[in-house]
Amino acid sequence: MKLEQIEQFNELAKTGNINRAAKNLYMSQPNLSRSIKHLEEEIGVELFIRTVFGVQLTSYGREFWEYTRSVQCELDALDKYCDSCRLQKRLSFFLVAPRLKWIEEAFLQYTLKYEKAPIHFSLYSLEDLSTQLELLQTNQADLCITVILQNSKKKLLQRVKTYGLEYNTLITGQTHIAVGPKNPLYYSEAKNVTPERLADFPLGIYGGPHKSYYQSCAEALGLDTSASNIIRINSVELMYRLIAESSMITYETPTPDFYHRTPFYKDIKLLPLAGKHAMFEIGWLKQRTGLSQIAAEFIDELTEIIS
Repeated sequence: MKLEQIEQFNELAKTGNINRAAKNLYMSQPNLSRSIKHLEEEIGVELFIRTVFGVQLTSYGREFWEYTRSVQCELDALDKYCDSCRLQKRLSFFLVAPRLKWIEEAFLQYTLKYEKAPIHFSLYSLEDLSTQLELLQTNQADLCITVILQNSKKKLLQRVKTYGLEYNTLITGQTHIAVGPKNPLYYSEAKNVTPERLADFPLGIYGGPHKSYYQSCAEALGLDTSASNIIRINSVELMYRLIAESSMITYETPTPDFYHRTPFYKDIKLLPLAGKHAMFEIGWLKQRTGLSQIAAEFIDELTEIIS
């Protein structure tokens, strides 16, 4: 017994006319007659009585219809569920990205662009690469943006390959130190600044009470990450307000030209960090099957912003 036979039986039982049922099912009358005949042969009873006025259910047919109607209801519900899943997948965009102000600003502008469209937008601020890879591999995220030091790229590509995903470079450049007017380095004319010269200033680090991804990167950059020197912050706005109003510093990845073209980095100056390990890279992770149209367009928007 096939599911389409149940649908055909239900339609014929409802209409009582084989020509009308065949038309509703978008099939020919002979094919419908043969299918119902095969169904009757398979279950071993006659389901319909053929008359000059059409067809009528037998006593077995009426009992059979009681079961098939409930099956049809379940099939209809399943179809609706599958349709909603396809719609949700097609009209949703789940972005996972580190706490970078320019990415948040790009996401904001992108959602405003499609404010009236039936698209469900989600932004999850996350730096941990392992969790990013898992979210992509399990289809929970559409796109992940990650920040790495270039000397760790080889390890990143190995892990990405293990998860069956793909990594693409978005932007590369030198790590910079963000300082405000209350920091004497703000007025420095030096071409760069060394980690040793930064040891006298508090270091702002994103994260909670435990060691974070940002702290690990700071250590790799040679910055002082001793407990007495770190200020842990979870808010982007608070981070830059503290930099603007105190001697606190933090390390940043966007290029100076980009900073100077954005209004939300007012009173912040960037100093290139000296050292062979001070090169950064921002890239995006995706499944090898490709990007959705929404995700691909967002990548284009980011590329345009930083170009």
